Parts: sequence; C-alpha cells; structure tokens
Amino acid sequence: MHSLTSLPTEILADIVANLGPSQADHFNFRHDYQPDVSLYQLARTCKTLLPLCLPKLYEICNLKTTDGFQRSRSLLRTLATKPDIACLVKRVIVNGSLWVTKDIQDGVIISAEDAELFNRILEEKLDMATVTPLRKLQYKDELQNDHDLLDTIGKALACVALAVVPNVTSIIFSSHYKSLGNFKPGSFPALDTFSLQHADTEGGSDFAYAQGVLNVAPNVKRFFGWSITCLPRIPYPSIREVVLGYSCIDSDEAAHIPTAFPNLERFTYVYGGACVSDHQSASSESLSGALISLKKTLKHVELGTYDFEMDLIEDSDDEDPVMKSLSQMEVLETLRLPSLYICKIDGDGDDEDSESKIDLVDFLPSSIQSVYIEGAESCQLQDMLKLPKVALEKFPVLRHVTFASLEESLKDVVQEAYNGSRIECSFQGEEIDEYSCCSE
Repeated sequence: MHSLTSLPTEILADIVANLGPSQADHFNFRHDYQPDVSLYQLARTCKTLLPLCLPKLYEICNLKTTDGFQRSRSLLRTLATKPDIACLVKRVIVNGSLWVTKDIQDGVIISAEDAELFNRILEEKLDMATVTPLRKLQYKDELQNDHDLLDTIGKALACVALAVVPNVTSIIFSSHYKSLGNFKPGSFPALDTFSLQHADTEGGSDFAYAQGVLNVAPNVKRFFGWSITCLPRIPYPSIREVVLGYSCIDSDEAAHIPTAFPNLERFTYVYGGACVSDHQSASSESLSGALISLKKTLKHVELGTYDFEMDLIEDSDDEDPVMKSLSQMEVLETLRLPSLYICKIDGDGDDEDSESKIDLVDFLPSSIQSVYIEGAESCQLQDMLKLPKVALEKFPVLRHVTFASLEESLKDVVQEAYNGSRIECSFQGEEIDEYSCCSE
C-alpha cells in the first residue's frame, strides 16, 4: 500500500488546496472563519508535507481575542517572531476587545516578554499616541468587569496582528465601539478590502473606527460595513465597492456617499431599523440624490431591508415617499430595491391621494440591464406590463427583470406580457448577501 508521501507532488498539492481556504472563503467576509483541523494534522505528518501546508495554514488568520484567547496569543507570537510565515498571511480577522477566563495557562494574560515584543512592533508601525502600550498582566476575577482595560488590550493586540502581516490583502475588524490605532504610511501596500463589523447587537458604529488603517491603504477597493451609521468626511477615491449591511444611515449621512466614495461602482445598503440607530433612516430623496451624484461611475446598486414588512418610508424623514427618477444614470447596469421606494400606498389605498409612485419606464436609465424589485405592488401592474413594450426603444440592453414576492394572482398576467420578448421575467426571490463581494 502506498503511503501518503509517495503520491506525486501535484496530487499532494491538490489535497492541501482542497483542505485550505477556498475562493469562496476569500469572497466571504464573515468573521467566524477557522481553518480545517485536517490541514494542521496533515502539516504535522512529515517534513515533506509541511512546506505544502504552511501557505494554506496561514492564508487566513483568525486572531480574535474574544474566542480562544490562548490560541490567538500563540498564533500572534508566531507571526511576530517568524516573518517568513507572517508574509504568507492574506487575510486577518481581529476584534477590538478581550475576553479571558480564569483557566488561562499560568494565569498570565500578557507576559513581560510578550509585552516587550509587541510594543516594539507597535512603536515601529503606529502612532503611539493612538494606542496604549502593553504591559505584563495577570488574570484576576475583577478583571472581567474592567471593560476599559480589556478593550485597551484588545485594541493593542489587534494592531499588533495587523502590523506584522506585510502582504495582507483583506482585513476583518470586529469592533465594539472602538477604533484601531493610526498606522504609519506604507503599512498596507497590498490591502484590497476592509470589513468593519459591529460586535454588539444594538447601536451603530462609525466608519472612523477603520480610518487608522484606511488612511494609509491607498489601494483599498472594497469596504464592507456592518451596522454603520456614520460615513467619512474625507474622500476615498480608491474605493469602488461599498456594502452597508444592517445599517441605518440618515439623510445627512446619505449625502456624504458621493463625496466619501467619488469613484463608487457598486453600492449595497441594507436597512437595519431602529435597533441600529435612533435617527430616522435616509429618505428616498436623499438616497436617489446620492446615487444620481454618482451617475458617471455607479454600475450596480442594491437597496434592501432585513424585515420587508418594515415601513421604510414611515421610518424616514421623507416628505416625498418615493425616489426621484434614476433616468439620468449613465452607466447603471443592475438595480435592486424594495417596491416601497418607487410605489407607496398609505392606509387601505382606496383614496387616490394615498398613492405615491413613479412609473418604471420613467424611473430606469437607458443603460439598465437587470432590474430586481422586492415585493412588487399591485399599483405597479401597468408598469410591469408596459416595460417590455417600450424596452426596445427606451432600454435597449435590458435583459432580465425580477418581481420577487409578486402576488400569485398577477404572475400569469405579467409573465404573458414578457413571453416572446427578449427580456427574461422571473419571480424567484433571493436575499441580499451583505457578507460577500463580487468575484470580478
């Protein structure tokens, strides 16, 4: 019987690749990734397999200090003392707090040796006015209630983790109302994507929590924000894709979208509701105004809500409850939004004055290729029927429309209107995935 190490190198490489992070893992920005234990076991089999496994073992490093602190601390030591391994890291997952238990080995949280090592790294890479140096720390029961100290240590350890990985291309930072320290220029030459995720179940977080990194990362193209309520006041011209999941920006914040991201090509906003922010949600007018300001760059737009029954309009400060026409958009290819943004019926809808809507044929730009409307209303029936009739003239590249959650009684009528046209019509709904980026 052949041993594992007798297999051709190509076969071994395929086995390792299958156990390591997949392309889907890199496109997904959830913060709970852990490597396959089998990969660790394979790496320890023999010296032949170790060099094949190492790049995959360290490709994505989860260094969150709220889960498995001792493992994260050990991994951080390895990266800090072995630059050849640290160079292999492509993604780092960190958080801005600390959680430890009394069963921690020897009762030591931070040893004097670790504090000295980590502080040297911080001094080399960061503005020390924005981070607190580490010191030797023993476990004690009352420490669990000293949240300020735990947050201070967690922030410093997160900064160390980011400082030792020179080739990192993506960062996931799980914040608990805390920001990262300010890094020195040149710290993140390869950084492509930053994900800021809120570690609490209530309240929003601020884009500023990430600015200590983003201000010295000139090549960042994507920003993923979870529970973001405040946007930056300075421009980030390199960012092409922004995803705001479970968020609640208000109208004032929405106005900053085009100035903060002047070259934006992809924009996703999923409304989180009152548990994220006490402020009213962005009005339909402010959202459409922000999109129109980016008419020369925006190609893909997704607007949604976690609870479709939430009344987006009543929660907003909007006097005109439907969006302004996006017909001015010059390069918009795909658009997804709830029907409430373009067709709103107040009360029982018997009174014509209770209806506010904009016709699809007057709302869409000529560049549109695909449209997805969640919860299409009966008030839009004539729009849905008219669209294929005028598409050849007004929307020459439109190829697909989806009317998700359309009433069953209307589906046959709508489908018949699209039969024989070049536009494919479907009714299958699909949730927005605010954790995944495009694969382009």
